[in-house]
Amino acid sequence: MRTSKGMIYTGGGAIYNYNPIGKITPSTLRYVKVLSDLMLHFGALDNLRICEVGVGYGGQARVIHSLFTPKSYDFVDLNAALKLTQKYLSHYDDIHSTLNFLTLEDITLKEKEYDVFISNYAFSELHRDIQDVYTKYLITNAHNGYITYNNISPKELKSYALEEYQLQFHKDIHILEEIPNTHIDNRILIWKNQ
Repeated sequence: MRTSKGMIYTGGGAIYNYNPIGKITPSTLRYVKVLSDLMLHFGALDNLRICEVGVGYGGQARVIHSLFTPKSYDFVDLNAALKLTQKYLSHYDDIHSTLNFLTLEDITLKEKEYDVFISNYAFSELHRDIQDVYTKYLITNAHNGYITYNNISPKELKSYALEEYQLQFHKDIHILEEIPNTHIDNRILIWKNQ
């Protein structure tokens, strides 16, 4: 497969025509929107240590790497998602960051420092006990962060409520409207330079 900076392949997802953008998958379009937000709030992502929780198939990382070369990129998810991400990203010969694929168990072995933490929906959908582990080992050590928050988890998971994030993270969280809004209760949570 031919790859180069600026080329974004879809991995076989349904492609739609969005005028004036052209043909693109909805998920890739969403990842481009998130990259735009990251650039707006944090600037260039070159040489940064990035951690993403809830990586899906690796689409967000691929879009980021189409414009930037982070120093390292840590993917945190379940083993099955990490294997899918590794397979998807193996099709690109222009990713030059150090890539680390980590499970919940892996992150508790050694604390790491991050320049940017990212989670598109996943963090807000986790059981509170898992959120607590991620907060302790990842978010506490992240200077900047971007979370797309939604409120769809079953109540028995006891996930953090929107108003709890600042207290749980011990950071100055800015809560922004999600634009475009994909659900009435969704928000973007950002912290900077902690």
